[in-house]
Amino acid sequence: MIKFKVGQRVKALNDNTHGVITKIEEDQIWIENEYGFDESYDYNELLPDLELEEEIEMEEDPVRVEPSQKPSFKKKKKKIIAQEDDFMAEEISEKQLELKKLIEKNLTRNAEDFRQKLEEKYKNEIKKSKKKKGTFVLDLHYGNLENYSKQLPTNHILEKQIAAAINGIEKAKSEGFEKIILVHGKGKGILEREVKKYLAGYGYTFYDANFAQYKLGATEVEL
Repeated sequence: MIKFKVGQRVKALNDNTHGVITKIEEDQIWIENEYGFDESYDYNELLPDLELEEEIEMEEDPVRVEPSQKPSFKKKKKKIIAQEDDFMAEEISEKQLELKKLIEKNLTRNAEDFRQKLEEKYKNEIKKSKKKKGTFVLDLHYGNLENYSKQLPTNHILEKQIAAAINGIEKAKSEGFEKIILVHGKGKGILEREVKKYLAGYGYTFYDANFAQYKLGATEVEL
């Protein structure tokens, strides 16, 4: 007769149940099966579960690899390949850096050459644009203005003359003139006063134009 003990791994002959003995009585043995349930069997219905014991022993006592054990040739080969890859990556990186420096150098050189050629090509135009023209003359007498109409009231005529003076100044500046002469006439001095008021408000330097030519009826403005 087989002797059993608590904690021993066994299997049932009839239903192939596996489990661990939890209690032994005179005529019955109680086991906890692989599903966690308690079952009772007669002595002659159980056998030691040698297969399960071997599996558990293997799990509890795994094969150890000593630190001094040499790595396999395959592992060593992988390490060598990795080192070669690192070397190649480093070499490629250096080549890319050299190429980048060369491109930047060529771009700088090409940009400088392009700028010089552009300046040479448009040298005359550049000098011409920088050179100031002489003096622009604008007659503000109402009869000489565009869209002249005799039917406008006096205050509207004055507004139109001031607007013409402002537009004339901007036009002379945009066309590169150094000065503008605003011919406003003598009269009662209303137009002259309003023109000079505008010029002073915007910080222009102005003075009476050539007396021999305009008497006191014109103002010269520096642009």
